[in-house]
Amino acid sequence: MNVINLCLLSAGLGLQLVLVVVLFRRGVARRFPIFTLLVIFYVLRSVGLFALFDYLTRSAYSQLYDFLSFADLCLQILLAGEIAFSILRQIPRWNSGWTLRRMAKVAFFAALALGAAGGVASVLPTPGRVPVDRGAAFAAVLMALLLLWTVLARVAGTARRIAEGFAVYGIVSVVAGIERSYAALHRSAGAYAASSYAQAGIYLAVVIYWLFTFRAKPAAG
Repeated sequence: MNVINLCLLSAGLGLQLVLVVVLFRRGVARRFPIFTLLVIFYVLRSVGLFALFDYLTRSAYSQLYDFLSFADLCLQILLAGEIAFSILRQIPRWNSGWTLRRMAKVAFFAALALGAAGGVASVLPTPGRVPVDRGAAFAAVLMALLLLWTVLARVAGTARRIAEGFAVYGIVSVVAGIERSYAALHRSAGAYAASSYAQAGIYLAVVIYWLFTFRAKPAAG
């Protein structure tokens, strides 16, 4: 592992650990437990993959990475639901209770969002031998749709901040994945490394954004 990778890994772990502390100290963990669990999962995944890198065969390491990527996708889908319900609680007309019509409306739009995310993920180009992570693309579209919803519904607070972070990082991840695929196809090591570092850098920027925007007693969210 080169110096740049080690620095990015160390910075990422340090910032994420600080974020976990902030989530508990500011009460975000109580209001968004799935988001908190996901951040903790990222910390444990980074440590585990780093620690096991020299002790597993390439095949075993790849299988472990795929399993953790699937777990990541599942948690992000649950997080999308957590954000969606938080948004609904901030819309006054939804605070009067759940009716059959409202539940049907929620189910319809949830199915529409899942279908849109699946459609986008299925049509992404996969050139070369480095395929684009369709699971990441699926999650990115979900978060982008949630962010659009918060804008249209004029919802602020923690739910919107979480959606903003995941939407930005998800979109950058998809673009970086496509770039890596083309870089591998054309055997461009520089472009491959640049796209990977850009993705890692954006994630660090998102964590810093969360650290500065999460509040102990937000007005909403």
